[in-house]
Amino acid sequence: IVVEEGMYSLNNKILVTTDFSRNSRSAIRFAIQWQSKTESQLLFMHNMALLQPTQWSQIQYDAWVDGNQSKSEEQMEKTISGIYKELGITMKNFKFVITNFSNTKEAIIETSKKMRVNQICLSTCGAGGIMKIFGTNTSYVIKNSAIPVLAVPSRWKSRALDSALYLTDLKEFEYEIKQINSLTFFNNENLNVLHVAYSDISKQVERIKKRNIKIDSVKADLSLTLIENINRYLKRRKHSIMLMFTNTKRNFFEELLFPSNAISFSFQTKLPMMIVNKRVKK
Repeated sequence: IVVEEGMYSLNNKILVTTDFSRNSRSAIRFAIQWQSKTESQLLFMHNMALLQPTQWSQIQYDAWVDGNQSKSEEQMEKTISGIYKELGITMKNFKFVITNFSNTKEAIIETSKKMRVNQICLSTCGAGGIMKIFGTNTSYVIKNSAIPVLAVPSRWKSRALDSALYLTDLKEFEYEIKQINSLTFFNNENLNVLHVAYSDISKQVERIKKRNIKIDSVKADLSLTLIENINRYLKRRKHSIMLMFTNTKRNFFEELLFPSNAISFSFQTKLPMMIVNKRVKK
């Protein structure tokens, strides 16, 4: 079910999910600010997830779905227009998308394919293990999306998107830096690269610096986990968003998000992240 609004754009399309809860508002605010930088089209999506009671006829169920669709459209208009107004930004270049899949996380993936979007934006929630940090929907989408996912903490407060931190193990740096240039509006002026070094890579770092790329190679404190090393760095720096890539095998990214021992990822509840999953075929 698609309710079309606004004007159509040939530019980037971002699927922004909402269940109308307070927690999901951060993703909407972030997407609107991202749009102001990129002129992307925003597709605001809500999945009703209405299961048909076994005793109901198809006619009863269809009438129930139609009624809920109308309510969802009204709630979508109220929620989205209210956030645009709160941010002092004029509504433009958007669509409302109402779906009715039984499984919301699968609905997000399937809708992103059907609507041919370029990015997915979701709110994260909680703290602790991976499912609690992202919520089951976001965790599933991150692992199964063939397009970049923007994961926004539910407690994120609107701020200028003026700097990015790119976390990397430097193994596929050339490919990844080109992807960042094509996927985002960040450049050498407002992009910082962070590598936690477990060996001497000073020559590679110097070559990168000669290209006017800002890079910090932080010698790993072996008494700390990778996450703790990064967390310590972040306490001394201020950024708007973190950028990271997945790989085909267990690696830097998976050590960061899926460690064998559950620990608290406190920094992840503060900064939005763009995660590009190279494992999933489009």
